[in-house]
Amino acid sequence: MIQDKCHAVSCKKPSARGPVFETRGAVKVKVYEVKNRLTTAYQVVYSLAGKRERQTFTNLSEAKVAAQLAAEQVARGRINAATMTMDDRDTIAAVKRILSPLGISVIEAVQTYATAFAKLPKGTSLQEAVEDFAVRRREALNSRRITVIVEHMIETKTAAERSLRTMETLRAHCRKFAKTFQSEIASVKVADIENWLCRVAPRPRSRHNMRASLINLFRFAQKHGDLPSGAKTEAELTERIKIRSASKEILSPEEFASLLKGTTGEAQLYAAIGGLAGLRSSELMRLDWSNIDEAGIEVSSECKTGQRRVVPVCETLKLWIQKHRKPKGRVFSKSSSHRVFLDHIREILPNWPKNGLRNSFCTYRVAETRDMPLVALEAGNSPTIINRHYRQIRTPDGRAVTPELAKMWFSSAP
Repeated sequence: MIQDKCHAVSCKKPSARGPVFETRGAVKVKVYEVKNRLTTAYQVVYSLAGKRERQTFTNLSEAKVAAQLAAEQVARGRINAATMTMDDRDTIAAVKRILSPLGISVIEAVQTYATAFAKLPKGTSLQEAVEDFAVRRREALNSRRITVIVEHMIETKTAAERSLRTMETLRAHCRKFAKTFQSEIASVKVADIENWLCRVAPRPRSRHNMRASLINLFRFAQKHGDLPSGAKTEAELTERIKIRSASKEILSPEEFASLLKGTTGEAQLYAAIGGLAGLRSSELMRLDWSNIDEAGIEVSSECKTGQRRVVPVCETLKLWIQKHRKPKGRVFSKSSSHRVFLDHIREILPNWPKNGLRNSFCTYRVAETRDMPLVALEAGNSPTIINRHYRQIRTPDGRAVTPELAKMWFSSAP
């Protein structure tokens, strides 16, 4: 027999026919003996705050102690209940009525609320969090497959007359992404995107460009209800790629003159327009003879920037154009390509720098005019980029680019 100041606890031997009772005042907690072929266990069973509790022990003594503690806990709850006011009882009754259709007890509701509330940001109510989750969940369930969204975006942006260069980039990047992730766009997370970018685009510049395309795709999906609105998309939450500005390399006037002298046909005209007008390779390959006249060379809005511009033709370039002029049609035949021309150029200049013609034009034009906004307008770029990349550059043999060298560059006539 175990005694305390107020109540007695009685203990009986377990029987196969019935449980042992551990009591605390009017509270009775049962200890059941449970046997199987190999072991004997003891279960403590009681009700606390309307919820049935069950604990299992391999030792009878441990089960009895647990039963005594449970009896005390239940007794304390009943004593507290006895001191409740009528308002308290009415409140609990009202809470039970509210919870009854949900099939959960008061203690379960309180525990769930307290656990969820502790995880909320300060100043956010549980109802706000639930409503936000419900909206996100509903939009996620309505999310389309990535392949469908990619084709929808391409169709929409093509109809909006986005530049040819932009569309080529979006098609290549987003279709490659869709080929890997054949699922709903809402299921793709930040880690998935970052791992994919690192795998398919190891170089920072390529990874930066692909990330920009995916941000385009995810924003399009968000705009069309495939992703939750009012928040950054998973693509936007990926880590930004830092790109170091590589120094630009140019040709010397002597190298440019030897290049023009060593090439023939379309390769010669390609080098002349590229070096004396500064067009990008993609702009050169789209040129039609109707785009070239005395006013200059018209670059269509299908260029990289999506903006039409007219590049002036210097006197030397006019001579090269007259030499190769055709009545109509494409300036460079369909059978030709940028890579074909580069192969010809590298036969003459093996150490050909990347974007050598355009970089050289911008550098010598800045030295000639001292007018960076003008050069930016002609090159289809911004004054900031011109100032950052095309000032204080030296020739391959170490000479500073001066107005005198610029005059030599723009004097390489036939």
